[in-house]
Amino acid sequence: MEGKNEVLIESLRKKMEEESEKFNFETAAKIRDQIAHIEKVVEKQKIVSRDFVDQDVIGFYRQDHTVVIHPLFVRAGKLLGGKGFTLRSSGIPDEEVLESFLHQYYGKANLSPIRS
Repeated sequence: MEGKNEVLIESLRKKMEEESEKFNFETAAKIRDQIAHIEKVVEKQKIVSRDFVDQDVIGFYRQDHTVVIHPLFVRAGKLLGGKGFTLRSSGIPDEEVLESFLHQYYGKANLSPIRS
């Protein structure tokens, strides 16, 4: 996103307002969440690992039946970005939700998590 984050956020804000004016509040809320995820990633881009290792860091948060999983990608010690996922989970234990997500996410992308 190097330097293009402000343009992207502004574009998303306009789209969110347009959707809201059309009374598409669910779509507007999804765009709002995307903006929040981008802003969090941009805020953290200055963090650099002193080890200069490649690694994926997975954030996990649950409130009631909503789970947010946010992988962050650190390459050569620099945070390159991440992607947030919001999921519905009714009563499934955290361990199972996370295990299923990781299996699907890395399996689908044909990637494996980086291990140090």
